Amino acid sequence: MRLLELPDALRDRGVTFRLVAGCEKRGADFPSRPRAVLMHWTAGPRTGLAPSLNVVTFGRSDLPGPLCQVLQSREKDGNGLDIAYVVALGIANHAGKGSWRGISGNSRSTGLEIEWAGPTEPFHNVGRRRETSVRILRALLDVSAP
Repeated sequence: MRLLELPDALRDRGVTFRLVAGCEKRGADFPSRPRAVLMHWTAGPRTGLAPSLNVVTFGRSDLPGPLCQVLQSREKDGNGLDIAYVVALGIANHAGKGSWRGISGNSRSTGLEIEWAGPTEPFHNVGRRRETSVRILRALLDVSAP
């Protein structure tokens, strides 16, 4: 199964988003509805609106992409919220290669990556960035199993 309703869920939560070309087919099918959401930051470059988009879409040498379903960029919409990029509607490798008790975190959860270099980068407009994250997480939960 694929999260085909994710764009509508983001829209319903007031998130401005862009579909990354191929997102509908990116990632394998979920065996069943995901049951959790993971959130990470990119630890990528300190500048640029979405400099990690290529990495989260296509992966890195040690982990194939996609690495999330949604990337939260530094780019702002007309309301001061961050713009989201829908990277994949299938399984993403946001939980890495591992598993716990034989259960893959990737096939059981969805993932949000926030464009942020980490503690060395100021988290500008923290309230609006946090609000965007909450809206995206809520949308990901909306398309997950109850």
